[in-house]
Amino acid sequence: MKSINFTDNFVPEGKPDGRGIGQAVTIGAGVQLNELYEAAGKRGLTQVIGLSTTVGAAGGYIQGGGHSPLGPWKGMSTDHVLEYKVVTAGAKFVTANEYQNSDLFWALRGGGGGTFGVVTSVTLQTFKDPPTIVSQVNITMDGKANESYWASVEKFQAYLPTLSDGGCSGYYYMLPNVTLGPQSAAVIIAAFYYANKTDKAHVDNLYRPLFASLSSIPGINVASVSVPVSSSTEAFRSAFDQKPPRDGGGVNILGSRLFSRKLLETPGGAANLTTALSKLDFKNLQPAIGHLVAGGQVAKNTHIQSALNPSWRKALVHLVISRDWSIDSTFAEQEKISTKLTAEEIPLLAAVEPDMGAYTNEADVNEPRFQQTFWGTNYNTLLRVKNRWDPRGLFFVRSGVGSEAWDKQGLCRV
Repeated sequence: MKSINFTDNFVPEGKPDGRGIGQAVTIGAGVQLNELYEAAGKRGLTQVIGLSTTVGAAGGYIQGGGHSPLGPWKGMSTDHVLEYKVVTAGAKFVTANEYQNSDLFWALRGGGGGTFGVVTSVTLQTFKDPPTIVSQVNITMDGKANESYWASVEKFQAYLPTLSDGGCSGYYYMLPNVTLGPQSAAVIIAAFYYANKTDKAHVDNLYRPLFASLSSIPGINVASVSVPVSSSTEAFRSAFDQKPPRDGGGVNILGSRLFSRKLLETPGGAANLTTALSKLDFKNLQPAIGHLVAGGQVAKNTHIQSALNPSWRKALVHLVISRDWSIDSTFAEQEKISTKLTAEEIPLLAAVEPDMGAYTNEADVNEPRFQQTFWGTNYNTLLRVKNRWDPRGLFFVRSGVGSEAWDKQGLCRV
């Protein structure tokens, strides 16, 4: 389950001409992202995977689509799956790729984990590890969020299409309420990457119009630093070096929505998104996290046949909010927070662009319209594939394909 095997010219099982299709790596189901990065990096290679380094590389991450800071350069992680090995509900060990069991292959490329079978290994394309520029941007103001802060959020998000066109990807953290002792601030902190870029002047010039615009807002301060490094593996190394927490689990829930490039380019679009964000309830140090991981090649890969939510091809930003509670909270208190997220906060974001939906791996588990929200027009086909490969419903996950056949607790059929 921890195997990592590289090949210079992978031949998918059943390919009629028997010819290889290029460099690839086959990983067992137990391989974590940091292990794969390290193994590939030693060979001067990389692959399109995420930065939550203890996540399993072959599981729900990639089966749900798999966003990555390398996405704008090469596409979604699932775009680069060449083959799965799967144990089916009927106790058969099968290969799923473009040439055999292609419907199962299609479903496993975005249809969600834990639903269609037990994946024991996955084969991914690999690429020469590109030079990368690492960049951090800090936008700050003293005191809690006010009109100036939200104006900076609006300008920042309206500029994201330009950053994307310049090769930028990464994550930005909007924290309207940062209180440490007697001091308070509102900040935007961005960790950006420029894959296959080496010219720091390019990044500096890209930022210049944005920084000038932000600096004109009263009370807003802007700072940045950008450093070219030899590879994306080196760029992401700070994430690898973070030790996982010793805690046995977390007490937080997520909600998210996808937002399109078209929205941010349309006059008033960034303002509408910012207004929705400003209406959310942010406790101290509680962020909204923008993932600039779409656009670029993610948008261009429309020719790839997969179950990925079609909204990813139009998206530029995957925006996540997290809500938590103390470990001694009562069930009633937890339910109140969860209900508010589902019934009030996520609908505020969804109303900005109702047809875009959300990313199944990082979304509200209580999403009432999960079929449309997570998979759009692909859902009916996914359900047919599910019923073919698992007609008795052995596999199911909360708000996954076919889960409407079970009650909310997953204990009884409905």
